[in-house]
Amino acid sequence: MKFGERVGIAIMSAWGLFAIHQGVNALMKEHKWVALTPSDWGTWVGAIGTVATLIGTIYLARTETRMRERNERTIARLHGASMTPKIENALIGVAEAATMLHLARAGDRDPAYYSKCAAKLDEIEFWSIDDITPLAPLPFNTAIKLAEAVSVVHSVGRTLKLMASKRMLSPVEQRTQVEILSKLIKRAVDHIDEAGRECRLAAVEMQLNLE
Repeated sequence: MKFGERVGIAIMSAWGLFAIHQGVNALMKEHKWVALTPSDWGTWVGAIGTVATLIGTIYLARTETRMRERNERTIARLHGASMTPKIENALIGVAEAATMLHLARAGDRDPAYYSKCAAKLDEIEFWSIDDITPLAPLPFNTAIKLAEAVSVVHSVGRTLKLMASKRMLSPVEQRTQVEILSKLIKRAVDHIDEAGRECRLAAVEMQLNLE
């Protein structure tokens, strides 16, 4: 236990003892109670000690919780700063794939084009769950957005490969499917961009702390 924590507990305990003592004396004077016997005072002191112990335990628990949360936020900022290059590279790759899908909406496409779009997504190096778990303390659901973005991208890639294998899709079916995939990939781009912004901010904060 640190010195400051001991002082805090001592102050709170002393304050509690004083307040109870004053309250008891006031009640005794107002109601003309008889003076407390040594045995009675022993009971009061024991009760007060229990209350003081409870107060100290709560104080320590809250202090430890704050310290743990502060350490977790520091680790999250460090990890976010280290992940910024990977997130930015992934953002570029997913944005390029989104552009390819947007072009596919303009007209009929050969199934090989969808295979090319899927290959573009396969080239991107993403993050694992272990990579983003330390980012949980960052604000705006940064870790969740990165996880969802990867899930969406993988789902779009699988659908594109399926479209490439179905050569009998009509133009209307193609445009409908591409429209859906374009909206999904756009959401992935937004999530990666928002999460990347938080990680870049974490990198700036760490740099300022170092200076």
